[in-house]
Amino acid sequence: MSSKTPIEKIGNVSTQSVFKHTGKHWAQWVPILEKAGAHTWSHQAIVAFLSKKHKLSLWWQQIVATGYEVHFGRRVAGRDAKGEYSVTGTKTFYIDKKALWKLVTSPEGLAIWLAPMSDFKLKTKTFFEREDGVYGEIRTMKAGERIRFSWQEGDWAKTTSVLLFIVGRANGTSILVFQHERLKDGRLREPLRELWRKVLQDLHALTPSKQIKKKKS
Repeated sequence: MSSKTPIEKIGNVSTQSVFKHTGKHWAQWVPILEKAGAHTWSHQAIVAFLSKKHKLSLWWQQIVATGYEVHFGRRVAGRDAKGEYSVTGTKTFYIDKKALWKLVTSPEGLAIWLAPMSDFKLKTKTFFEREDGVYGEIRTMKAGERIRFSWQEGDWAKTTSVLLFIVGRANGTSILVFQHERLKDGRLREPLRELWRKVLQDLHALTPSKQIKKKKS
């Protein structure tokens, strides 16, 4: 496909958004990956290529790799190669990565996104239970960057997985991402999308509504 062929959107991601964060439009990324032979690679191999060769951030490695797979028909938007669904919520915060991590790991922050019923210390291999019947375990955690935890409602046959991660930006802002994966039923996508959207809004309400400019000395 020629890089001159316009591709306005893949899935829910516009070409303007891709260009803003990666320096290339969809109509550039598609032929780059085609030329590299990515249509024969696994998702993980595409992500590795985008990381090593093009130095994309963790978040945009996944977005570009998934978008490419959707474009050539190996993947349905919101559904992975195993036939499982996922939803993603993101929001920009006008505080830096360190401050955002401090917020999400504070008792006040935990009460919003994890909402444990009882006293809870955020560390790996720790179980939590919520009043709404959801329970799970903190699986992995890299301080300052990401937390992966299991998420299961009482009547679900299979455990799902949630990845929380923070992307710092050079201008002092940061992006908080909740990626809920391993959903067996596509009908769960909308209620979970709303759940994480509400979580992001409530966390954002605890922070400045716009970027605070530093005074020149």
